Amino acid sequence: MNYKKRYIYVLSIVSILLIGAFCFHRFKYEKKLVNRKSLDGATVRRNVKINVVETKTYHLDSATSPYTLNYFQLYNHGKRQLLTFLNKEANTIYFYDFCSQKIDSIIHLADLGYRSKRVSGYKIISFDTLLLYCSYPSEMTLHNATGNPILKKSFKKDYSVSPWEITYPVASTRTPIIYCKPEKMFLFGGHFLNEFVNEEIASRVTSFTSLNMDNGLVSHFINYPDFYNKNVWGGGTMRQFFFDYNDSTQHLVVSFMADHAIRIYDLSGKESICKEASSYYFDEIVSMEYDRIYSDLIADNEIYTHYLKNPTYGMILYDKYRKLYYRVAELPLKGPFDRRLFSNRKTEALIILDEKFNKLGELLLPERAYDLNNMVVTEKGLGLKFNDRSDDKLVFHIVTFEGV
Repeated sequence: MNYKKRYIYVLSIVSILLIGAFCFHRFKYEKKLVNRKSLDGATVRRNVKINVVETKTYHLDSATSPYTLNYFQLYNHGKRQLLTFLNKEANTIYFYDFCSQKIDSIIHLADLGYRSKRVSGYKIISFDTLLLYCSYPSEMTLHNATGNPILKKSFKKDYSVSPWEITYPVASTRTPIIYCKPEKMFLFGGHFLNEFVNEEIASRVTSFTSLNMDNGLVSHFINYPDFYNKNVWGGGTMRQFFFDYNDSTQHLVVSFMADHAIRIYDLSGKESICKEASSYYFDEIVSMEYDRIYSDLIADNEIYTHYLKNPTYGMILYDKYRKLYYRVAELPLKGPFDRRLFSNRKTEALIILDEKFNKLGELLLPERAYDLNNMVVTEKGLGLKFNDRSDDKLVFHIVTFEGV
């Protein structure tokens, strides 16, 4: 009798596991989305050549490494142009003369009261007005020339109004803090680090925050494209987006990682143009094969492996001197991957568009040669952060392109 009970018990357990596996397999795969580009989206691949017209080398102090810098801003001060960057580890902002490549000055953020909280981004409005943004807590402070705060604003979520739909701003070179001077408005972009409970909530999630300087009003606007809302994209990994601002047209130009198109918005958040700007080198981007109910169970390694195996889009940058847009495309890795998963790097291409977002050409860049997360626009050409493999200097190649 005992053997019979044991047999029935074991059989029941096996049956439950098999049914569960079947259901999970079905649940897992029926939600897959393949985002394909349009038929005419990437037919142009002109013979684009890159020319290095100048190399800029900035010698760093012992507290700074080029590999830890992820927030740059070129600032024009009179006739001088300054290359500025944030060192989060040392809690400092460095100013270098862009032409002479010599250090000009250093702001020690601890002297402005930032000791326990770290600055994650900044915006130089003028030489006597500096905005500093801290991710934790999510707040910005405007400082005058003496370092005193003249305006402080918190972006803390109001859970009684919008429990899930508002994102905290994220500051980096590819998601910069933007100041719209005529409107006296700051713009911040940000993304969630997880998936959402259901499609309805996902469709309401905003990606931008604006702050009106005149009345202190904070607004949240611009939703993700519809295809994002139905599927799992690995939490924040492939929900990232990148943007730049065109002062002359007063438009935000946004590049979502899984979107073959670029989307152009006015300052109210209204989408005015959705234009295909896809890469020649790949055809489709695939979502993760999980339903939302399982999204919290996905391991970080599985998410990052999915990102490496899939093509994605990266930083977008407007070149006001040549009236061009540059969009980064990241090609998929076939593996095998380095066991230190996060040390793997994708091969990158640079898509070049004219001011009306027509594709002029695309250039495949040498593997690991440049850090395309940190590009700057200069009068002589596009500044690409060169991977010099040195820990004591920051190197930029100023490049132009033939064939566009």
